Amino acid sequence: MAGADSGVEPESVRSLLDLLSSKGDIVGGTLCGAGGGGFLALLASKGKTSSDIKATVDTAMRNGNINDLDSFSWHSCTVSEDGLVVGIVGA
Repeated sequence: MAGADSGVEPESVRSLLDLLSSKGDIVGGTLCGAGGGGFLALLASKGKTSSDIKATVDTAMRNGNINDLDSFSWHSCTVSEDGLVVGIVGA
């Protein structure tokens, strides 16, 4: 979000985003949070799964095409198709 020349995006993150975009695994991604405790949120391309994305990253790491991902951990999530639902408890 801050831009490619801002200096706030680690090289490993830029490399990862470029790789996944070029392979068609994602349509976008951004860093959320700060100070080493943030998240890299990725939006998978239609038909792609977290397993597909992990496979691309694993292959790139084995081939030495991408480095410095040892501190990354993977988490899956989905988008709720119901949206926010509010209810009254105990009514």
